[in-house]
Amino acid sequence: MKFKQSGFPIDWIWQSDDILRRITQNAGWLLSGQLIAGGLSFLQIVIITQVLGAGGYGIVAVVIAYTNIVYNLVDSRLWETIIKYVPHFQEQHDDARALATIKFCYLTDFVSALIAFLILLLSAQFAAVTFIKDAGQTQLLMLFALWPLLNAPDETASAILRVADRFSWISYHRVAVAAFKVVGAILIWMLGGGIIEVLLLYLAAALISTIISLYLANRALAVMGLDFWQDTPLKLLNGHYRELFRFTILNNFTATSQTLTVRIDTVILGIFSTPDIVGVYELAKRLVAQFNIIADPIYTSVYPEIAKLLAQRNLSRAISIQGRVSRTILLLVLFICGSVTIVSPWIVPLIFGSDFADSATLTQIMIWRLLWLVMVWFQAFMLGMGRVGQNTRLMWASSLIYVLLLLLFVPLFDAVGAAIATVLQGWTWLLFAYLTYRQFRTSAKYLKNGHHANS
Repeated sequence: MKFKQSGFPIDWIWQSDDILRRITQNAGWLLSGQLIAGGLSFLQIVIITQVLGAGGYGIVAVVIAYTNIVYNLVDSRLWETIIKYVPHFQEQHDDARALATIKFCYLTDFVSALIAFLILLLSAQFAAVTFIKDAGQTQLLMLFALWPLLNAPDETASAILRVADRFSWISYHRVAVAAFKVVGAILIWMLGGGIIEVLLLYLAAALISTIISLYLANRALAVMGLDFWQDTPLKLLNGHYRELFRFTILNNFTATSQTLTVRIDTVILGIFSTPDIVGVYELAKRLVAQFNIIADPIYTSVYPEIAKLLAQRNLSRAISIQGRVSRTILLLVLFICGSVTIVSPWIVPLIFGSDFADSATLTQIMIWRLLWLVMVWFQAFMLGMGRVGQNTRLMWASSLIYVLLLLLFVPLFDAVGAAIATVLQGWTWLLFAYLTYRQFRTSAKYLKNGHHANS
């Protein structure tokens, strides 16, 4: 059956197009898993906030934020390395190098996690005094320093599932981990636990997540015929290391800038305010993040398809798909933002209590950052075009502007200032992405031959 081109923004979901159908199917699997995991995560937040209160929740938020920032300073964005190079070697019928690339990524994961662990241990007292304003919380930071080691292989293992087109497995994995956290939160509530127990729960969840990911990844590799580890020494990558390291390091810079965007606000707010204010802000941030769940399924599904089209130099096809995705997301985001702005003042105090009443106003502000999702595919496009360096520079420019906005607004307006800065950062990135993408679209050089320019 042929579908009529009506021009309606969501037509792309239903048209008989192999690429769009795969994107829709894969995104659907991931989104369904994300929705279930998101619902479980919301339940966990409700329980944890009641157990810890605003102050305790703020301390946990700072501990997690600081740990993530340090980890991502030395970590690499290896899942995109897997997605780019494993299919590349497989298309050349070079399975040994494809598996050697995976081995390289696992090794890099471990080294990065070990470095992060040592840095976190050595800086724990400084972080406690600076960001929590209580040297007595040093042990909490030292305890949670284990998180990078427990989480290290998870990213590479998840990337293998994406390459193997096992998106349903990713959904099952996320739901299982979210369910584990909810059960743990309920036990903490019943037994009268506190901050230490909550951090132990998150460490246990990281370990469970890694075990599941590794098991599923090994199954996926067996299906792909990539289960002959002993015959894949790293020396097979000789001649490719320069390209691999360049791609990985630049993506590491990009990932670090993204971590700044996600976590630096909590840390800076901790410097200028109290754990109670941080807790109120963190709740609003987590509530907005529940609606941000559509980003990962779409990006994860679009990236492999865009990468394939650009590898085939089919730029016009990639642009067409990206345009349809953007129009659909815009409608969805406007509906979400408007609805949340209206209902937050009633829903937030009702569910979380008077201690978190101010989170409603912050939620009304920060929800509008979701407009960045209109170009959620932009990074996939830049990586596929070989513009890794330019993508990194754009991300860092946006992140540095964010830090400046936080340093300007937080001392003046506390949590409200952080919320305003967060929205402006999202809009700044969206503007940068749009201007860069428009330049590509209007360039005859790229439209004609799909040239992959060097960064």
